[in-house]
Formats: sequence, structure tokens, C-alpha cells
Amino acid sequence: MRRLVHRRRIRPSDDEPRGPGGTIGPILAPLSWLGWLSIVATVGHVWIEMAERQVVSGDVINWVEVFDVLALGCVVLAPAALELGYPGVRRRNRALLAGLVLLAFVEVSRPLGSWLYHWGTDVVAQSQGMTSGDPSEFDPDAALTFAYGLMGVARQVIGLAGWLSLVSGLAAAGARPRRALLVATTIVLVAPTALSGIAELWATATAPDLALTTLPLPILVVGSVVGVGAGAARAAVLVALLVGVNLGLRPRLAWRLGGAAAAALVAVLAIDLAFSLVVWQVAEQASDFTLPLLTATTVLDIGYRVLLLAACFAGLGRGTEERHVPPWRVFWVWGERRFRPAA
Repeated sequence: MRRLVHRRRIRPSDDEPRGPGGTIGPILAPLSWLGWLSIVATVGHVWIEMAERQVVSGDVINWVEVFDVLALGCVVLAPAALELGYPGVRRRNRALLAGLVLLAFVEVSRPLGSWLYHWGTDVVAQSQGMTSGDPSEFDPDAALTFAYGLMGVARQVIGLAGWLSLVSGLAAAGARPRRALLVATTIVLVAPTALSGIAELWATATAPDLALTTLPLPILVVGSVVGVGAGAARAAVLVALLVGVNLGLRPRLAWRLGGAAAAALVAVLAIDLAFSLVVWQVAEQASDFTLPLLTATTVLDIGYRVLLLAACFAGLGRGTEERHVPPWRVFWVWGERRFRPAA
């Protein structure tokens, strides 16, 4: 009887770590290429936003803009934070990681779309004197506006896919809210956005000269529909986070941080609704409420992004029990099937 024996020489471990990799390496080991790309994109995104917003004017630093840019960087850094907090997320809960990656891509592509629009405007402005034919047959401003609107709709579609993926990932981790609660909360949170979109579409269709935007009506319709869908998916994520806290899912610290982020975002939506009511119904007293409401909205908007990043670092979704296994597999066997006799 033949046996295969694996031998390995056992050596005593060194007392001193072998350079910085001995301590930092195991910490960064869970990062995949998506995690490293998230870190690089965060650094680039924060640097570009700081430069465009000009947060430093002379000797004065606009700290509100600084914190807002850092909060946006938290969204881009979330995939790397989730991989560090939940090393097995790529095998056990791919939907959760994919949702954060899509939302990070939406945030990174926002300044890219603005840069492309301004670049196209400069190119058209420089080439207007060199074009041939009747210039009235082609309106470069309308074409650029249409393209910019399409990029905005594309970002909304990617954001919708990201929120839906987060819903699936949180459900796989055990946060499955009841259908009645989910529908009621979604209606409450999405109704103001839907009514605002309908009012904007009505104003654009009936009085195009007085419209607040220059985008074509079809782009506005598609964007409004996708925006309502993204709002509904985002509401489902908020409900799932709060349900996970109520169920006491593990790790509890991560779910509590995620629930706090959800509560902060719900407060932001409520304040936005209150601000709209103040502006439209109590216009003569709007100045007394505008600054406090905007300040509270800014603080909570920054806070929910930071709390969501902290929840990812704490291992949100790490309690996922089921692994992703295909429902069935087909094996093709050619020729005679032989079995090895037992030793």
C-alpha cells in the first residue's frame, strides 16, 4: 500500500517582525483589486473636489466644504472598508460589495461628466468659426445639453442598480423587512420626490420658457422615473438597516452603525420636505428657517456617509450564513466511467 506523506520542516518564528509587511500585510491581505482601486479613486476624487471647490481662499479654510468633500470620499472608500471588515464578502455576499462599488462609481463619475461637458463646450466654442455650411441647422449647445442629460440618466440607472444590489445583500445577511412595512415606508419617503418630479415635468411641458432646466422633455421623463425607482430602492435599504438593528443581527456594532446612518438619512429627507413646505407655503418667513434647516441637513448628510463607512469597517453583513452556490450543475462524462478501488 502506497501512501503520500507531506513533510514540512518546522522552524522557530522570529522574535522581530520582518519589516512593515509583517504587521501591515495581514491587515491589507483581504483587499482585492476592487479594494485597491477604491483607495486610489478615493485619493484622486478628494484631491479633484478640493481643487475644484477651492476650499482654501487665501488664509481662510471653508471647513464645511472640506467635511463635505471628505464625506463624499467615504462613499468611494466604502468597498475597501467592507473588504477589510468582512474578508469573505467576495465569496459569501457579492451583492453587498457590488452595490457599494456601483454607488462609488456614481460618485466618481459625477465630476467626470461635468468635466466632459465643459470640455465639449470649449471645443465647440473654438470650432464655431471653422465650421462649414449653415450653422442654424445644428445647435451645439442643445447637443451638449442632451449628451449631459444622458450622462445624468446613466448615473441614475447605475445608482438604481447599486441600491437594488444593496437590498439583495442586506436580505442575504438576514435583514428581510415585512412587505407591508417596506411598502408603507417607501411610499412615505418617495412620494415627495415623485410629486416634485411631476410638478417639474408639468411646468416644462406647459411653459418651456419658464422651466428651471434646459434638458429635453424625454430626458426629464426618463430621469424622473429612474429617480423615483432609485428613491424606492434607497428607502428599502434604509428599512433593511433598521430591521437588522431591531433583529440584533451580528456583528451588532456594524448593524447599529448602519442603523444610525439610515436614521440620519431619513432625517435628511424629512428636513428636505420641511424646507420645501416652508419655501412654498410660508415664503415671507422662509429666511427665519432656511439657515437652521440647511445646516442640519448638511451635518446629517455628512454624518450618514461617515456612519455607513464605519459600519463597513465594522463588518456589515458578516453574519451571512449561506454561501453562493449554483442551484444545479451538469457534468458530461465521455466514455466509460471508472472508479478507483478503495485502498
